[in-house]
Amino acid sequence: MEIELGLSSPQQSHYEQLASLIYASGSDLFDLLFGGATKAIHFLNKACAKTNGQFGHGTHYLVMTDSPTNKYESDTIAACMTLWTSSPSQDYIDSTLLTLGKYLNTEQLKALSRFNNSLQQTLKPPLASELCIGHLSVANDFRRQGLASHLCEFAAEQAIQQKKESLVLDVQSTNHSAIECYKRIGFKFHDQNKLLNTDLVFIRMSLTVQ
Repeated sequence: MEIELGLSSPQQSHYEQLASLIYASGSDLFDLLFGGATKAIHFLNKACAKTNGQFGHGTHYLVMTDSPTNKYESDTIAACMTLWTSSPSQDYIDSTLLTLGKYLNTEQLKALSRFNNSLQQTLKPPLASELCIGHLSVANDFRRQGLASHLCEFAAEQAIQQKKESLVLDVQSTNHSAIECYKRIGFKFHDQNKLLNTDLVFIRMSLTVQ
């Protein structure tokens, strides 16, 4: 199955599919930051409609596929991920901030501000030699078909092209199935950090690509 960057012919249903996938990649963290599942998904539905920024569809790699049961549209988003570097563009940063400011209320922005420093220490930005995988998520109906491995292999190719030495990602310590999946792909335990004043613990895993 092919991997596409962004949606070539986006529809509202695509934004909702992508929002659900991104939310599933870190639901506990999104609930904490945005004030629960309903508010988090509402924000992501809006943010995914943007082309640029941390949650924009144009910055996500998507596996588009036909459903074998014809339950979905012919161009369903079966899986997604994004890739972060140590030096995001100013347009990317500006778009992210604009989206947060436009679609979050005052209380949500205050919550983000409170957790900002702790987030930076817990979910550390990648080093210059690293490419970081984020928001990797596979829809329920398409799991156990190798899509996570497919995306990670693609990410490794991107890392090599960008002359990075390794891939890194963060996974919640309670997400045992994801941890085992990444271990099978070849990722190794690198570090572990707890988000201050919460019970959320994240494991950083890494994979050497060259």
